[in-house]
Amino acid sequence: MARINVNLQRMLSLLLTVLQSPPVNHNPLEFRLRLILTEEQNVLRRALRLAQQQSFATSEFQTLIAIIYRDDEVAQLTVREWIRASTWARSADRDSLVQMEHRFAQMRRQLELIVPELTQIFGVAQMRYIVPAKYRDPPLEVTR
Repeated sequence: MARINVNLQRMLSLLLTVLQSPPVNHNPLEFRLRLILTEEQNVLRRALRLAQQQSFATSEFQTLIAIIYRDDEVAQLTVREWIRASTWARSADRDSLVQMEHRFAQMRRQLELIVPELTQIFGVAQMRYIVPAKYRDPPLEVTR
């Protein structure tokens, strides 16, 4: 559980860095991205508080983790759209876009790193409902 806490804390730190940076384009994609990231930040904080307790409701933690992964999945798609739109419109400098892309890659990596620990907590069969396939490598094998 300690590794999960460390990686979620790193992810929260990256999220806060992105959210604290001023808006670049003030366009709908950027507003959508900030909305998703704000929700992800709030859920991450709740999950971290819950994970720090000695005993906690696994079902509640499972729900929060699933929300974090779904939010990140949507945020990853949205930031790529935003980067493409910003590049096309030349509304942001290339360094800012590369930095944003790098931060989102780091966030995704933090989520990929905790998959083995989450699998131990929730079991292989449940993981397909909690963690999207693109975060799991290799894909989970479920025997029936």
